[in-house]
Amino acid sequence: ALSLDEDVALAHVGLYVVYWNLGMRDVSKRHLDFAVEMREAVSDRERMYIDARVIQHEALMAAGETRVSLRDDYRSALARALIKYPGDAELWVARGQAAERAPSGIGQRGSINGVAWYESALVRDPNHIGAHHYLLHCYENIRQYDLAVLHAEEYGDRATAAPHGQHMVGHVLPRVNRW
Repeated sequence: ALSLDEDVALAHVGLYVVYWNLGMRDVSKRHLDFAVEMREAVSDRERMYIDARVIQHEALMAAGETRVSLRDDYRSALARALIKYPGDAELWVARGQAAERAPSGIGQRGSINGVAWYESALVRDPNHIGAHHYLLHCYENIRQYDLAVLHAEEYGDRATAAPHGQHMVGHVLPRVNRW
């Protein structure tokens, strides 16, 4: 997206998340800063999302009770955005990730706490690849393997060119004796 238009604020937010999860903290923060610089030129929905990610970043940088408090503030910021924009599947997915214990919320450590958020994203967009991916992790983590397989197959069917999409199908099938 940025190769077509360097002023796509949410592309910078996405890169903030990606680079953070890759451990490239300086590059990550630079992308968040770019998004913040653009916040006055974007829609209200995008601004709310950027502001929520700023709170998430503050939580990631904090420790102890401050970290927990800021994580909860991040969840609240996403909830406020959802109240205003309930049809936005991406916000539902972000809130599902925020249901994880750590403020980083990458979808891999999901539990029953994330299921309703991801299912709500699928109501808005039944083909949302991320919601299927994170639901399979939630269901696997709570040992609901039949449901994990269902979402793994949905994810794999939609991520045919992504090795991880195929890996996750193979990863959960043995849990239901489908070798």
